[in-house]
Amino acid sequence: MPYIIIGLIVAAIVIAIVAGRRNNDGNGENNGQRRNSEKRTPTERKRPVATIRRRDRLTPEKIAGNRGEKVAEIYIKRALDGDDYVFKNVEIVYDGRETELDEVVVNCCGVFIIEVKNLRGIINGGEDDTEWTQYKTADSGITYGNSVKNPIKQVNREVYLLKNYLLERGVNVWVEGYVFFVQGNCPVRGERVLESIDEIRETVHTPVQYAPGQKKADRVAEILAKCSR
Repeated sequence: MPYIIIGLIVAAIVIAIVAGRRNNDGNGENNGQRRNSEKRTPTERKRPVATIRRRDRLTPEKIAGNRGEKVAEIYIKRALDGDDYVFKNVEIVYDGRETELDEVVVNCCGVFIIEVKNLRGIINGGEDDTEWTQYKTADSGITYGNSVKNPIKQVNREVYLLKNYLLERGVNVWVEGYVFFVQGNCPVRGERVLESIDEIRETVHTPVQYAPGQKKADRVAEILAKCSR
């Protein structure tokens, strides 16, 4: 009898030891799983990341151009009457060719594109040249030159595109194009170059050949309003 009791006690002790080891192993596995789960959480539960669209970088030339357009806008508005329309940054596409018109004045006298340039330094070039040269002096005292497109040829192209763009939409109207240099340093003097507020005022209020009249001017303004920024 005593041997049976001792045997039962030993068996109970062995069972208790084995059970304890299993619990420890189970706890270790659970803890390991939790640690693994915690380590995986950042990758498994990724939050949606908002994408930010980068703005176009503003180069010094772009900044100067924007400033020039703002100055020109003030000049042009001073030259206008109450019945005149003015549109800026007009984007059009004709025959697969895109262009952006700096300023467009519309009234009963005509449709007038004004290409604005804010080029500092000395500009050399002729009316028939494809490119002009801009000379600027750096802070170091070194003078360097850059090639720039001839804006007179540029505005002639814009006249062609705008005229045909309007014609596609049922409006046959005469279009004129001019260049305005904010710095007053255009190397060309001629009928395509505007040099003052008075010249702008006189030009846009002198009837062109086949002046559109008010009704057609209103129709042109309606079309351009959809293209202006």
